[in-house]
Amino acid sequence: MMMRSHYNICLAGTPGSGKNTLFNRLVGCIRPLGCRRAVFRHRDHKFSIMNLPAVNALTGAENDAATVRNRICFGKCDAVIVVCGPVDLLQGLELLFTVREYRQKVVFVINMIDVALKHKIILNRPGLMLALGVPVVFTSTKTRMGIAQLKDAVLGVVTGARKCAKRSIYYPRLSEEMLAIMRKLEGIPRKEIIAARILDGDEEFFRELKKRIDCRTITRIDTIRSRHEARSENHDLIRSRNRAYAEIILKDNVHYPDAGKTERAIERPGLSYSR
Repeated sequence: MMMRSHYNICLAGTPGSGKNTLFNRLVGCIRPLGCRRAVFRHRDHKFSIMNLPAVNALTGAENDAATVRNRICFGKCDAVIVVCGPVDLLQGLELLFTVREYRQKVVFVINMIDVALKHKIILNRPGLMLALGVPVVFTSTKTRMGIAQLKDAVLGVVTGARKCAKRSIYYPRLSEEMLAIMRKLEGIPRKEIIAARILDGDEEFFRELKKRIDCRTITRIDTIRSRHEARSENHDLIRSRNRAYAEIILKDNVHYPDAGKTERAIERPGLSYSR
């Protein structure tokens, strides 16, 4: 099988993570404000990169959440770069978890690592990679640190040289319901995603899905949806469990000086930096 030389990458990130500057560093020049697409080359490979709007998650009431989700889920996307800063890691992990519902090939970037060093924030990169199952890269768009390593990580992920391990989060009651729905969806692509959206009642997802699959499959999905009650509390349960899992990972792998709890450290106003 011939190896491809051109890949499509999506760049997602939390607000204030320095994502736009990272986009400019990756493509090697400053792009006009509002420019979302660009191309860069690395080790004889071409990468078309889409800079998506900043969001905290792919679900919820954020204006751009559905736009970002639809691009990652339904668009041409060989891998996703998820970027956050060292002081918004909790939001960054929540975004990562929702992205990995749709794409397994992900590189997680902790940007503004110079801020972490300045404030003596200790980050256990091997521990984070083990817990998350994806490559973790530290970058500083201010000093250009880690940009080459990020390109290497992206290349490794899209070519399969670096494997991303699946990490499943258990949702009480919902996980069992999802398995039951997935059995009814047998033979339909991406049944795990569809089962989750049936339970949380994401109508925007199904409107987009109907544009992309045949009428017979849609009728089958709608029949299954009618037999399962979508509840808003299901969405809240998924988000709360994601946050709890993120807090456990941060407690084990990140140390914020002079803070007893990760959340309190993240919310310290003195660490609200942006690059």
